Amino acid sequence: MTYRFEYYPAQSVNEAVALLAQYAGAELVAGCTNVIVDARAERRIPTAVIDLNNLDDLRYARREDGTVRLGPRTTLTDCFRLPFIRQDAPILKLMAAEFAGTLIRNRATLAGNIAYASPAADAAPPLLALGAHLTLLSQARGARTLAVSDFFVGPRKTQRVADELITEISFPAASGISKSGYFKFALRNAMAISLVSGAVVLQMEGKKIREARLALGAVAAKPYRVSQAEELLRDQEPTDALIREAANIAAASTSPIGDIRASAEYRREMTRVMTRRMIEQALAS
Repeated sequence: MTYRFEYYPAQSVNEAVALLAQYAGAELVAGCTNVIVDARAERRIPTAVIDLNNLDDLRYARREDGTVRLGPRTTLTDCFRLPFIRQDAPILKLMAAEFAGTLIRNRATLAGNIAYASPAADAAPPLLALGAHLTLLSQARGARTLAVSDFFVGPRKTQRVADELITEISFPAASGISKSGYFKFALRNAMAISLVSGAVVLQMEGKKIREARLALGAVAAKPYRVSQAEELLRDQEPTDALIREAANIAAASTSPIGDIRASAEYRREMTRVMTRRMIEQALAS
């Protein structure tokens, strides 16, 4: 069956938000790696498609006053290429290395990956662990800033209002000694949806963990930070027992589904195993 919808290649940010205000049920596209798949599967048919690919002012990456600022058209491939991302947010490079294949990485954007709000969104745990924020813009209400930790509501549901465009992703640049770990556990080595994923950023002070941010994906209705494990690690010198306890807390925090790819029990146990390995990976970096 052929589905028809209006197509608008936006020529400015103002035009994009005006079109969003005009068309209920419109979809924003840049990489288009989710919208086309959903339309073909008849899961979600847009009334209109607003193409952002002409908006070069939405593809930028810069470091300003200790803050990393990324435009919403920043691609997964950009996470490899930009030297200061590798310096200030190496966890994004670790994530991008596990994300689909080269052709999809060249198209898929960070903003699109989190706006789609899959519980297994690969970019969500790293951005949560980085303490990232989003700037959203609407024609009617102007701009607002929202923490990524508050952005996700449930499967494919976010705090983004239908007439809003994500215009920036920002997070503090790395300071002092920062260590990162990431894992994506899936059924094959490429082009696979996560069964369990996680990210951790540790701010070190000598041999102690001054601050920890630990996030999980694919094991609950939305990606989230494991605050109890973060509190356990804070201001502690890491030991094997401490790391195992943090992993136990992470596993206990999950509420995974069971499906054809894995049971809930399996996902919970792999959360325990992979969280321990992830923290050990970070400390060894």
